[in-house]
Amino acid sequence: MNRAQLSRMFCEWAEWRKPDGGLKDMSCRVALLRLYRAGVIPLPAPRKRRVVPKRIQHTLTGEPQSPIEIGPGRISLSIEPVDRRSSPLWNELIDRYHYLGYARMGGAQMRFMVWAGQHLVALLGFSAAAWRVAPRDEFIGWSDDQRIENLHRVIDNSRFLILPRIPA
Repeated sequence: MNRAQLSRMFCEWAEWRKPDGGLKDMSCRVALLRLYRAGVIPLPAPRKRRVVPKRIQHTLTGEPQSPIEIGPGRISLSIEPVDRRSSPLWNELIDRYHYLGYARMGGAQMRFMVWAGQHLVALLGFSAAAWRVAPRDEFIGWSDDQRIENLHRVIDNSRFLILPRIPA
């Protein structure tokens, strides 16, 4: 049995599920790895070696585009989720133009591309909220029990980028 199978089996046994009903197997894998590294439990050897992330490739597609002119009241935006095909471009643009650069977002995440017609104009990235942030928790006013019960309703806007447009 490998580590992934072990975490899924444990989640089913413990009925450890996300709000959408899916198994919390990634959280379980993290917990199991921490216990393993602390010497508390044994784990099977990993099947794959950890892959070092590739350097983000900068392509011509990621170069700044010329400005677009849209009259008042005529702008129409559409938002598309990032898929496997568009993921490399999203990563490249964030790496090039966001002040924090590209970093893999942890936990649950959703990424989007914002289009004005055929022009890509912005990128959005959302990820799971941090477990505990004192100023946030104090502002909301919830107890520890309320935070645990409701944290799945909070998200982080991890990346927001309006793409640069350079005059021709």
